[in-house]
Amino acid sequence: MFFICPLCTCTCQHISEFYFGSGVRAVYIYFVINVPRKDVPLNCTVPRSVATLADNIRQQLVAYMARYLGNIPFRITIRYMRIGSIQVNATIEKPDTLEASQRFSEAFFALDDVPFSIGGVPYNTSAIALNNTPIVTVVRGKPEDVCRVFLVDRGQCPNNGVCKVVDGTPGCFPAQVDDGEKLILGLAIGIPLFFLACLALVLCALLLYRRRMQKHADDSSSSTERCALDLV
Repeated sequence: MFFICPLCTCTCQHISEFYFGSGVRAVYIYFVINVPRKDVPLNCTVPRSVATLADNIRQQLVAYMARYLGNIPFRITIRYMRIGSIQVNATIEKPDTLEASQRFSEAFFALDDVPFSIGGVPYNTSAIALNNTPIVTVVRGKPEDVCRVFLVDRGQCPNNGVCKVVDGTPGCFPAQVDDGEKLILGLAIGIPLFFLACLALVLCALLLYRRRMQKHADDSSSSTERCALDLV
């Protein structure tokens, strides 16, 4: 484990080797701790200050995530820290299960205005991106935002399903068709069936008419033959 702190960018990168086992899903989160630059206790030329701050943030992030993930195991690695507030890139490894994704989505969605203590002073956070996909919206707090986090982590719902939030928990549900689409679908199916039914009635009527005419012709022929026999 070591730290790389390029002086030109003052980007502090915490590098550690880790391996993803089977059944583990890794997500990459980016959030900001809104600390004034002058109050950031980070000196990229002093590895100890980087290690201390990284460990402090990791412990607070672990405690925060544990409130949502509960007994679901997970591991957090701080990957990057950048000065300008404190911009944090981290990796979270967790089981590749629906429940883990649901709980994580709730946690990351709520990672806005969460107090993180830096130097004994609480500063609020701002959730920015997940797996390099921006999550910030103009109006926070909409269920669509929780679904956005869930779908970025979990992937699109199968069978053209849609994500919905029920009691704060995102999940995939069958797509519902609105009244307008139902009307169009009903007309699209009903009109051809109506014409097919009319065609079937016309064909049946023609068939009955032909049979009736054929029977009438047969009766007339039989009557003519009887008359001829009587004359003889």
